Amino acid sequence: DLDFVVDKNGIEFAKHLAGELNVRCIEHEKFNTAVLIAQDGMRLDIATSRFEVYSKPGALPDITNATIFHDLYRRDFTINAMAICLNRDGFGELVDYFGGRRDLKEGIIRVLHSLSFIDDPTRMIRAIRFKHRFKFRIGKGTLSLMKSAASLDVVEKVSGHRFLKEIQALFTTRNASIVMEDLEEIGGLRFFHRDIKLDPFARNLVTNVDSVVAWHRLLFREDIHEWLLYLFSLMIHATTDQKLAVCKKLSLGKLLTREVLRFRGCIRGLEMFFDRKGKTKRSQVVEILGELEPEILLFALAYFEDEAIKRTISDFITSLKDFPLHVNGKDLIERGIQSGPEIRELLEETHRRVLDRDIADKVGQFEVLETLLQLRRKRK
Repeated sequence: DLDFVVDKNGIEFAKHLAGELNVRCIEHEKFNTAVLIAQDGMRLDIATSRFEVYSKPGALPDITNATIFHDLYRRDFTINAMAICLNRDGFGELVDYFGGRRDLKEGIIRVLHSLSFIDDPTRMIRAIRFKHRFKFRIGKGTLSLMKSAASLDVVEKVSGHRFLKEIQALFTTRNASIVMEDLEEIGGLRFFHRDIKLDPFARNLVTNVDSVVAWHRLLFREDIHEWLLYLFSLMIHATTDQKLAVCKKLSLGKLLTREVLRFRGCIRGLEMFFDRKGKTKRSQVVEILGELEPEILLFALAYFEDEAIKRTISDFITSLKDFPLHVNGKDLIERGIQSGPEIRELLEETHRRVLDRDIADKVGQFEVLETLLQLRRKRK
């Protein structure tokens, strides 16, 4: 998309431009902004130059009309506080009051004023994300301001939904384990909970999660909450109360909260399952792993170091999870089996046998069913 700032009335300008270009105009009176949307999906965001006043740390700002100087002054960092003049007299001139071009050239992330992180604490998270996205470095003064703001717990004033959105973007950065180290450096782990620490075990987990996430991205297009795996790593030693506090802080819904609360118990269950003696059957693997959410399943792949266990989990994800099971309850009813527990037992036994024998074709699976039905008739 393209962003335009108009010094005076942006909405009036947007409506006029929409008529000239024959595109749709959506107005937002509250913020003095508008969006033009072309038929090909191209967006033009048009705003009235404005100044933002924060009534308290982390709050959404109150907006007043202002000059282009003040409009750029409210931006997160110098590198995105620049504009190109489109007026006829100064067309093409760079508007750069704060040294953004220099910082862009030198690869430095720098805030515009000392209260920047107090006004909007989420800027700390974005600074770390931009550092890794653009391969930049955070300026010394800015880094010092981040540490000071983090120690004041200003993130507590940010709404859960805003905080979650920033964390999701941060933890979907490639090799997010490095991002976690930066977060730890500024004291940012307290954003989640003041008692959460990145000990050597958790640090190793985060690194393993990097590899698992990269592997999953390469092989699948499945939409999962990658950021949740990093959250699991951070909370590997957390108590139930601490997990609940984090879920509340992030405004997680019921399903995600349930997943956070149960992931550690699922890992303990898998430890017991894989510690059993004797060869593990494919049907047993499907029964145990099939009950796990995709995020917990991938986290288990990062958690276990034993290569045989990792291979079992990865085989389930790549093949067994979607193993074709052709026989269903309707097929049993058509063969004279009464509805009830017997159908469930016969169906489960059929599925166990075809899984353990790796019978993927429909004919072979129905042959297994017929064999079980013959055994049933003989017993009667």
